[in-house]
Amino acid sequence: MVVGIISLLLAVIGVFVLPLFLAVPGGIAAIVLGAAGRKRAKAGAPRAGHATTGIATGIASLVVSAIWIVLVVVLGAQFLAEFSDEVAELEACIEETGDPELCRERFTDEVFERLDP
Repeated sequence: MVVGIISLLLAVIGVFVLPLFLAVPGGIAAIVLGAAGRKRAKAGAPRAGHATTGIATGIASLVVSAIWIVLVVVLGAQFLAEFSDEVAELEACIEETGDPELCRERFTDEVFERLDP
C-alpha cells in the first residue's frame, strides 16, 4: 500500500518527467506486492484492505504515468514539428560559434517571436 501511494504521488508530479522513472516501477511493484498480500489474506493473514489499496494505487500510478508520458511525447513531437527549422538553426549555430549560450538566446528569441500574436 505504501509503495502504491508513493508511486501515485510521483506519478501526479510526473510533469517534471524524472519522477515517472520511479512511479512506473513503483506502480508495478505495488501491484505485485498487493497481489501477494491478497493471496496471503485469503490464507488467513490480516490487512486484505491494505493489499487491495496497494493494487488500486499501483494501477492508478501506472494510468497517471501513462497519461503524462503520452502528453510529453505528443507535445514534444508537436514542438519539433513546429520549430524544426529553428532547432536545426540552433544546432548549426552551436557548431559554428561554439557558444551555446548565445545560440540559446537567439533560439529563445526566435521561438517567442513566433509565439507572440
